[in-house]
Amino acid sequence: MTDEQTPGTPGEQPQEPTQPGTPGAPGQQPPADSPPPPPVNPYEQQQPPAPDPAAPPAYGEPQQPAYGEPQQPQYGQPAYGQPQPAYGQPPMSAGYPVAPVEPKASRAMAIIALILSLVICIPFLPALVAIVLAVVVLVSKRPGKGLAISAIVISLLASAAWIGLFAAIGSGEFDDVFDDLLPVEQLNTGECLDADNLTDDSEDFVENIEEVSCDGPHDAEVLVTKELTQEDAENYEPSSSSLCTDLVTQGGLADKVTPEIGYFGLTTDAAPNAGDKLVCIAYSLDGTKLEAPL
Repeated sequence: MTDEQTPGTPGEQPQEPTQPGTPGAPGQQPPADSPPPPPVNPYEQQQPPAPDPAAPPAYGEPQQPAYGEPQQPQYGQPAYGQPQPAYGQPPMSAGYPVAPVEPKASRAMAIIALILSLVICIPFLPALVAIVLAVVVLVSKRPGKGLAISAIVISLLASAAWIGLFAAIGSGEFDDVFDDLLPVEQLNTGECLDADNLTDDSEDFVENIEEVSCDGPHDAEVLVTKELTQEDAENYEPSSSSLCTDLVTQGGLADKVTPEIGYFGLTTDAAPNAGDKLVCIAYSLDGTKLEAPL
């Protein structure tokens, strides 16, 4: 007796009959008393499947370090613990030191040096102190470098100007200048001159003294001169001619002084010092010019 095979595809196993009451069985309906399936929320996000830890990361995704390994910062991101700049501040660049706070003492020293370099009316001493202070600022490499350099340049220029001035004075190049500043000191016995306020009693000073020839009209003539001693300087009075009277009498010049001719003394200062020059001049009392030497 032989087994009978079900007609169909060769080698295909016959399907087992579905048990009655099994959900999803073809031709079967769920029982009436079973609850309906829960509704599907369309807004609920489906959780992606957990990645396989053994699988390599996809291209462009950051690689997660294994547990216990130190984390490496990604390109463009700061490492853990690195200080971050506050909002609105520029980011700090690595490798460049932050500039130190400017010390007030160094800047004040540079300012003092610049001020001293500008005191050019006193020769050498202010310039020397200014150069020393400026050099200290430059050597210390602290703020105030520009002020210190300016102080050194000005001090050197002022010192060079003073050296040139003293050299010119020593060579006699300024003799004409001093003659104009101190004309009384340049007058000598027998010389004639023109001057303003010479016969004006209301004026205290004679101005614009100019040496002229005695052969032509002139305002006055020098009778005698003397270098004042300390006693002469202490007893000198601009309104008095006692010193000139003694000099004229002792010098045998009385014959040059007539009733029409007066005389008085001239000095550089109303209160002269010892060593200043006294010049006794003769002039016409009526204010006219002298026409010839006395």
